Amino acid sequence: MAGNLLQAELGYPELSRYGSTDEKLTAIQNYLFLLLENLRYTLRNLSMEDNFNQGELNRWVDGLDIAANVIVSNTVITNELYAEYGAIADLAVDELRTDYMRARRYLDGDSSNLDYIHIHDEEISFRTAVVQAAPGGAPLTEQLHHGARYFWWRDATRTEMTSLEDTGLPVTVYRYTEYTKGRIYFIEELDGGGTVQKIPVLKLGAGTDAGGVHGTARLVKHADGLELSYTASGGAEAALHMREDGFADLRQRRADLRVDTALQRITVTPEGALAAPVQIQYTETAGGALTLTWPDGASFTVEVV
Repeated sequence: MAGNLLQAELGYPELSRYGSTDEKLTAIQNYLFLLLENLRYTLRNLSMEDNFNQGELNRWVDGLDIAANVIVSNTVITNELYAEYGAIADLAVDELRTDYMRARRYLDGDSSNLDYIHIHDEEISFRTAVVQAAPGGAPLTEQLHHGARYFWWRDATRTEMTSLEDTGLPVTVYRYTEYTKGRIYFIEELDGGGTVQKIPVLKLGAGTDAGGVHGTARLVKHADGLELSYTASGGAEAALHMREDGFADLRQRRADLRVDTALQRITVTPEGALAAPVQIQYTETAGGALTLTWPDGASFTVEVV
């Protein structure tokens, strides 16, 4: 097949040679098929000698002012990319990961934890990847891929990879379990005027439960203050809210008390809006002492002297 589309012998068929309309359509279909296949082959086998003007290519590369070798994949480079500082200044992508060393780690036999940053969909994640192990203890492996796109080494030197063709040399990496130890993301919240605003949230910790909530902390800048909260492994939550009025509310520190003697119950209503009322049961003991029992079962005694 021709290495250059201009070299392809694809003359348009002489339709006068054919008698019926069906024969003419068949001739045109065969021509289009050959044209398509030659175009595919040419685009997949572009060569410097047959398809590029070396002088113009050199001038274009020199104008980029690249100080190191760069591999660009599925990326659109615009004039603004190198315009501001003579290096990469403005880059628009839909996803950015810094775990590029997975293939090198496998080649080096390095199965230690991999820490990296993942940016996507208005979110920045700080992740730790831990190598999975088989029941016998050997590390599990898989072929490097991004979604349905798999990667292959170009040759046996294993220095360059491609996702455009199956070379028979798959890029092997360790199989990891991912833990998100920190996130910066947006939530929607109504401001004082009733308008929905997007505000950033910082979440720390991978979590000890399946939902990734217990054992984590959150920092939120609300329209009316700043909230720092921590959810313990058992689900209990502690929080500090620095309010717009200049006060700082520590959850369950200041509270109103209501004693219901008929039900032998004390209702504690914390000041501020960070926590719901807590109900504490009490029983009288000998000598007028009271035993207070909290919702989690903890109890202590109050003695009157």
